[in-house]
Amino acid sequence: MRTHCLAVILLCGVVWAVPTAPLLAENEGAGDLDRATLTKLSAKAFSELGDVIRLCRSALDKGLDEGNT
Repeated sequence: MRTHCLAVILLCGVVWAVPTAPLLAENEGAGDLDRATLTKLSAKAFSELGDVIRLCRSALDKGLDEGNT
């Protein structure tokens, strides 16, 4: 009986994790995109925009959902 309950619990965990995994990885670069936006808004010199470009490229490399891309 214990083995059966453990199998059901593990199966529920797998079923929950599989559909959400692609959603989490799909927008992994959102943090870099947020930092790029804040950096752009607070930039005082043109030279700071290089950091914005670097952060945007990093966000794209890590992955963004369609709206953020």
